[in-house]
Amino acid sequence: MKHIIAIIGYFCSNDYGGAHDDMDSVMPMKFNIWRKWRAIRSFGKEARYTLMGHRDREIRRDIDELRGAIAALQLERFIQECANPHSRAELAVITCLPPDETGIARFSESHLSVWPKDLDIYTHITDHSKIVHAMRTICGKNSDANLLSLESLPFNHLRRPYRNIVFVIGNSDHNIVLLKSLKNFIESFGSQGVHCYLHDPACFNVTRHALGLTEQAFAAQLAQLHDRKLRDIRGGNKHVFDDFIDAGIFGPRIISHMFGVRSFIVNSLAAKEMILSNCGDQASHVGVLYHPVFELEKGVDPELRKSENNGELVIGSYGCPSLNKLTDVIIEACHLLTNEGRNVRLILSGYGSKIYLERHFGNEPPSWIDVRHQSNEADFQRDMVECDIAIQLRKHNLGESSGVVPTLLKMEKTVITSPIGAFTAYGDAVVYFDGNSTALADLLRKNVRVPPECIHDFVSKHGVEQFNDAFRAILSENSGFAPLSAPELDIATNSMISEATS
Repeated sequence: MKHIIAIIGYFCSNDYGGAHDDMDSVMPMKFNIWRKWRAIRSFGKEARYTLMGHRDREIRRDIDELRGAIAALQLERFIQECANPHSRAELAVITCLPPDETGIARFSESHLSVWPKDLDIYTHITDHSKIVHAMRTICGKNSDANLLSLESLPFNHLRRPYRNIVFVIGNSDHNIVLLKSLKNFIESFGSQGVHCYLHDPACFNVTRHALGLTEQAFAAQLAQLHDRKLRDIRGGNKHVFDDFIDAGIFGPRIISHMFGVRSFIVNSLAAKEMILSNCGDQASHVGVLYHPVFELEKGVDPELRKSENNGELVIGSYGCPSLNKLTDVIIEACHLLTNEGRNVRLILSGYGSKIYLERHFGNEPPSWIDVRHQSNEADFQRDMVECDIAIQLRKHNLGESSGVVPTLLKMEKTVITSPIGAFTAYGDAVVYFDGNSTALADLLRKNVRVPPECIHDFVSKHGVEQFNDAFRAILSENSGFAPLSAPELDIATNSMISEATS
């Protein structure tokens, strides 16, 4: 009732002719009331239409774009004030950074914070917490590092060209904007000195979204790039991309043939073979690195588990569970052991672990499965500390490296893994296994352990300092942006202005 009274008072105020003695003002007042009533009715319909959710996606998108634009403008000024104005960095690295929930974000943060030379780091800024965290963790440790917003990369490169520009790309949604930026950058400046550090050669997700295609349209495009008919690739798999994997097609050809990348960096020889087989002569240079052994998070003590001896065998499997990681084989092997009366506990820690168990066991999973989903790296590593032995398997070689295995080795854990892909590089620091759940149970019964000296030898040779030295050596083999000529400068500038205003 009070709202109705307020509306009537609003219409009858002096502004709308409500308190006049002149009879000539009666008609204008009625007209204004009718006009405002129609506006209110229209507003009500529009509000109801919006609140019912019909415009929810549109509004959310507009809000996100506005927030991103405001954040970029505000934070760019803040960063420029904090950055070294006299930077002479010849290397620019474009990457995800924490608090993005992706392993690549922590990977980049960990090795760039101890990079031995001047360095400009570009990232897609979405909120203040990201920039504050990165300033503390990277620039706080490395005074030669500057942190900049992704949007400023082409303009800074125009002002003073970098010798090397590395785009760090994974397959998660966090990398879509980075891959789009890579494509735009090469269109403006060419591919010389540009490197795609591809952590996941099976990059269907990020390349599809960077192109803005549906799954069906993307599958047809990818098949055409490989001079194949989609109907000839389709097999018995439920998902089309599984058919591509069976055919040896993984996605990097999109990056080389459609985005113009000529230089790749990967984390294993297996990944290099995938790049060469998919990209052919378009990949003129493929450098091979590895996943370094980083220091453990502050407060993580690997000695805690060693002090416990209650007769329980704790087995750990870390990361997002899936059929490709043979999580079902691991669970069945542990089930066989518990049926024998053995005191076994299986820790499943990683994104999607709870959902995976619910799909397989409903609301009542076995009591010996301990499911976790940690929101930060330190707690995730504490889950690793709890295990006596870790099992990290793969069904297919997709070229991806593992950040979990080096962390487990840093803790001196025995790791059972598959003899495929990047895992073959661990040598005698791990136990290799290829078989079914019965064979895995047999292996666990033997209480298999890796000699500590084998683990120590691997860890000592694969630290972050050695990794950065190898990284710099690869860049020195294929680098060199020459300053742009005046016509090239005009073309690049006009191209970027067009992108910024479109």
